[in-house]
Amino acid sequence: MSYNIVLTTAEDIVAVVDAVIAKGSEAAKDFIAEFTGIATDDQVLKALQMACELQLIVFDSSRGWSPSFLARKLVSASSDEQKAVFMRLILEQYAPYNTFKTRYGFTKSIELACRQTKTLHMMTSNERDVKNTLISIA
Repeated sequence: MSYNIVLTTAEDIVAVVDAVIAKGSEAAKDFIAEFTGIATDDQVLKALQMACELQLIVFDSSRGWSPSFLARKLVSASSDEQKAVFMRLILEQYAPYNTFKTRYGFTKSIELACRQTKTLHMMTSNERDVKNTLISIA
């Protein structure tokens, strides 16, 4: 599988997933932007890309958006602690995160672990984006 990490935050990822769940399969980018209050179209698109990357939502051209079971649990969690638990479950299923965690445990360097994760998964992503996004969502 090909991976591509883009620069975004955990808050923006959760917000776009919430918008997709609230509106349903026909949630358009403009609706998502307005619903979430995310400032730019670029930020909305990156949050949607990472939500897809984490398999929280899937887009099918004939059926529109479809959220995963864990996405629904994440958005419906009643406390920050519960949201953190669901986010951890989501991350543990994401191969680049597991690689990053393993490489960081070995190297004790966030920068080196990010570079190695990018290289091992043959990502075209910017190394800084990989680092900042993984730190944000972890």
